[in-house]
Amino acid sequence: MSRHILSLAMLATLAWAGAAAAQSAQGPETPADAASKPKDVPADTPAKKVYTNDDLKGTPRSDVSVVGKNEKAGKAATTSNEPKNEAYWHNRAQKLRDQIADVDRQIAEFNRQDQAATGSSAPQPPPPGAYTVGARSRASAQLERLQNRKAALEQQMEQLQDEARKAGVPPGWLR
Repeated sequence: MSRHILSLAMLATLAWAGAAAAQSAQGPETPADAASKPKDVPADTPAKKVYTNDDLKGTPRSDVSVVGKNEKAGKAATTSNEPKNEAYWHNRAQKLRDQIADVDRQIAEFNRQDQAATGSSAPQPPPPGAYTVGARSRASAQLERLQNRKAALEQQMEQLQDEARKAGVPPGWLR
């Protein structure tokens, strides 16, 4: 019986040594090896479709979504019947300059009337009875509207200058 136990022990040792030798021959499993092994994928999962240029040749253009510039929208905004020559840019700038000058004249006239009502050009409180509270607040609101209008026109002029610069227009055409 001791011989039988001894042979069983030897067989177990050899089996264990054989399994260890087989595993060492494969080497330890690296994370890359583990990642490359297929995972348990159900059999009913459909294969992923890979699209190539050949697949896209037969599709109509309207079914394809394109990200980027819309050529049709860009052309509608820039297409105009009048040519964008020196006269075009000069007239646009001149209209804005005329409007700014008109607002400046209105502000200057308003300031002259205000100085005449107060009796001096120095910033002093008006004499008693020169203005009522309502008249003074209306005058302040009108002056503020004029100043806001001037600021808006100056901003339009800056936008025109930026537009002309981007279009490659020489600066002299806006003068």
